[in-house]
Amino acid sequence: MLLTIMSSLAQEESRSISENVSWGIRKRFSDGKYTLAIKHFLGYKKDAKGNIVINKEQAEIVRYIYKRYLEGSTARNICTELEKNQIPSPTGKERWFPSTVLSILSNEKYKGDALLQKTYTSDFLTKKVKKNNGVLPRYYVENGHAPIILPEDWKIVQEEMAYRRSVGKTYSARTKLSSKLICEDCGGFFGVKIWHATDKYRSIVYRCNNKYEKKKYCKNGHFTETEIQYKFLLAYNEYIGDRECVIRGAEKMCRVLSDTTALTQRLKQKTAVRDEKAELYQIWISRGKEESPEVFRQREKKLYDDYAVAEREVGAIAQKISKINNRRIKLMSYINDLREKTLILEQWDTSLWITMIKHCVVHRDDSITFVFRDGEEITV
Repeated sequence: MLLTIMSSLAQEESRSISENVSWGIRKRFSDGKYTLAIKHFLGYKKDAKGNIVINKEQAEIVRYIYKRYLEGSTARNICTELEKNQIPSPTGKERWFPSTVLSILSNEKYKGDALLQKTYTSDFLTKKVKKNNGVLPRYYVENGHAPIILPEDWKIVQEEMAYRRSVGKTYSARTKLSSKLICEDCGGFFGVKIWHATDKYRSIVYRCNNKYEKKKYCKNGHFTETEIQYKFLLAYNEYIGDRECVIRGAEKMCRVLSDTTALTQRLKQKTAVRDEKAELYQIWISRGKEESPEVFRQREKKLYDDYAVAEREVGAIAQKISKINNRRIKLMSYINDLREKTLILEQWDTSLWITMIKHCVVHRDDSITFVFRDGEEITV
């Protein structure tokens, strides 16, 4: 019986310590304080003072991965290129895996931000770690450390990754055109077809993959690569024809949609309430043990629940501000592209095709509607 009592006391003490430590970690997260585990994290290192700084050699590898992805390469192809160039993986191994490349491409830390509390310990005894899918609030810190990738470039990569996931196995690194061409007739993708493969009339065309499928038969025609590229040049030049007018409109839209003054003020108020709840909880943890165990636990639960509610409110407002800031980054990227790109495009540019075009709809009359990433549609 004595052993049971002592075990119960030890378990209760362990639970109390675990909650105190968890509270301290969450408090640091809510204050925007964090550390990077850089042992196997490509692109960063610690200086003599322990500060996190960019590792220039590794940063070039990270930039190369982002560059090749935006040029149309798949994660598997990038792995092959890195292995061929004898570039070690983040763990120092010779072999690269697509999952590693995709992790680098989707990690917000490379743009200088940090999403905190992605995981949590579900049980203080077993120390089992679970992915945080909304069970606890997550914290997003902007500009917490030096970025390797520009925020607007990182955002474009996320959009490209989302698009490739939606396309699935249809996406091909061999041709960047087919994965964006959608048939208006049946909704299928256009693919590469070779005509007269064994004679002098050999030619490559793009045709709907469901052209002769009995269940999804469509009546759309076919295009050569040159025809598609020419139509894109016409659409792009029309798109930026009145560039200054478009830029002024986009800047005005950016100012209106990016205003977070009211939300920031509300966040400040809610943060003060949350900090007050946190302080009351901490005071009770340190002084309330003079009460009976039952009273202590009840009061502790009530104070922690109050803090958790306030924390969720802060997290919800912070998430709204983050969404608005992401929208601002997207608009600024769009504006910068308009300012920096040549007014008249005379040659095919694969990176421009990937970064500017969301998808294209091919019609029966051989016209193509180019849908740009900002929603603008131009039919050629």
